[in-house]
Amino acid sequence: MKPSSGRSAFVRILVCVIAIVVAAGYYGHVRAQSAGSSQTIIIPLRPVAPLSTVPVPPVFGMEGILADKTAAIQLGKALFWDMQAGSDDTQACASCHFNAGADSRAINQVNPGQAGGDNNFEVGTGPNYHLKPGSADAGFGGYHDGDFPFHKLADVDQGLSLISDVNDVTGSQGVFATTKDSIVVVNPVPPGSNGNGGGAGGRGGDGGIDIDTNGDGDGGGDAGFIRSPGKVTDPNHRSGNAVSGSNGAGSQGVTTEVRRNGTVPVTNSVEVTTSIADPVFSLPDPLNAGKRINTRKVTGRNTPSAVNAVFNFRNFWDGRAQNTCNGANPFGARDGQAHLMVTDETGEELGPALVNMKNSALCSQALGPILSSVEMSADDRNFHQVGKKLLLRVPLAKQFVDPNDSVLGAFSNAPNNGLNVTYANLIRKAFQPDWWKFQQNLCLDAAGNIVAKANPAQFDACPSGSTGYSQMEYNFSLFWGVAIQMYESTLIADQTPFDKYLEQQKVYTLIGDNESNSYTIQLDPGVDPYTISVIGLNPLLDFSDQDVFGFDDGFGRFTGAGIDGTVNYATGSIVINFEEPPVSTIPIKISYSVGPLR
Repeated sequence: MKPSSGRSAFVRILVCVIAIVVAAGYYGHVRAQSAGSSQTIIIPLRPVAPLSTVPVPPVFGMEGILADKTAAIQLGKALFWDMQAGSDDTQACASCHFNAGADSRAINQVNPGQAGGDNNFEVGTGPNYHLKPGSADAGFGGYHDGDFPFHKLADVDQGLSLISDVNDVTGSQGVFATTKDSIVVVNPVPPGSNGNGGGAGGRGGDGGIDIDTNGDGDGGGDAGFIRSPGKVTDPNHRSGNAVSGSNGAGSQGVTTEVRRNGTVPVTNSVEVTTSIADPVFSLPDPLNAGKRINTRKVTGRNTPSAVNAVFNFRNFWDGRAQNTCNGANPFGARDGQAHLMVTDETGEELGPALVNMKNSALCSQALGPILSSVEMSADDRNFHQVGKKLLLRVPLAKQFVDPNDSVLGAFSNAPNNGLNVTYANLIRKAFQPDWWKFQQNLCLDAAGNIVAKANPAQFDACPSGSTGYSQMEYNFSLFWGVAIQMYESTLIADQTPFDKYLEQQKVYTLIGDNESNSYTIQLDPGVDPYTISVIGLNPLLDFSDQDVFGFDDGFGRFTGAGIDGTVNYATGSIVINFEEPPVSTIPIKISYSVGPLR
């Protein structure tokens, strides 16, 4: 390397010195502004208020992805509650989020502490144990003789009075141990069948299901077939007990069979798995001492609530569900690979795409459990397979959907199970066409690499050793994550007793004169004890760090930081004494309630 000349070295040193001086000046300028100016750095202050007044955080980066918010919420609720999503056709997201968005089950909920490398159960008798609550009169407010807490003290005020301690965890039961996941298509749709059916006058399909209400055979053709009470008509006008129809993508079929009460949806795909022995979550077979019976595996942490989770910056207990969602897994921008494919305007060219949606921790969270071999999946399943399976299924086919449901009622297939719309149709309505309209199948090898493309309209087949997926199936993780996020964003508990209490509170704002320490204020008469709060509104301080912060004690006095005073509840007259004179630039907010609280 050629030594630097004295002049070039001097120039480099001069540039560095200038950069340091500029940086130091800027830092000092910012510090000065933050300390003494109201025109620059302002820390947002949000006093305690009803949750109904708090906006849902806006999602940035959804442009070009979402087409219809309402359809996305409908799709998200169907996916969230659908038992068919699990590899066992039983485990749904809602299986662990059914009780106030969380999990309160008591059977088979113990994990032996596997996160710490422990596979030995200490609570109960092993897997499938029913947790015991204890008795109502057993010490420290009751139930101290039950399984909880796992860390027991003889005296709750003495941390060293330990009775027992175990590292077991109350988790959430998931699926049985299975592997070798594969999706078998039953009643495959003929290549090139693009939903052009629909009886006489049918208009061609877009993936939905239309009901023929007047008997003329024209149900709109949205699903490539007509469905009317008591019969099924296929695109070629053949009636029968099991007729397969195709939707607009030419790859997702819907099968129906005739029953006395009309048509009932039947699956067009089967998820095949192989049961494997689990050394931890299994019991001795009482009929064969040499064998064991698997139980459902249990997670190492209990399911957190999905209610109000939209306000979390990250999700999961450990925060690994990133605020930025990449549409493929929980790791957000930490995963720089392109897992999705997007078409151009013509729909004829396809290329990889990176997605970065901000304020989307719910999306990141939704992308984890569905492929977890403990929670919902066989241990080698991928999202392409989930897409192929569910797009060939009638949504919620194993569950009854109430016609009065606020989100899915309009699609209820009552009195039968399921919805009268396909997942493909909901995806087409909810998402921009760039993510699903490519007409060829992508051929993936065992490692998930695209090795070829095959056009089903020309009867092309994927090479041996590869599996074909439509673009909709390939991008199913994006639809899954975004749709469930849109649905869970509506799960906000903003009508709780606390919210109702805050909604009825009255507010008085005191503006100080920069000189006086004591103020007499007239509130409405009949103030309820314990309901008065006094807090400064200094925008440079966090809500809980204000110089003025206090409450009435229910007996006519104020206590707190920076203030003391008295209150006459009957007349509403209060006297507040400040340690320092309140200044006019920092208002003092006084909240209180009047009349009996309900």
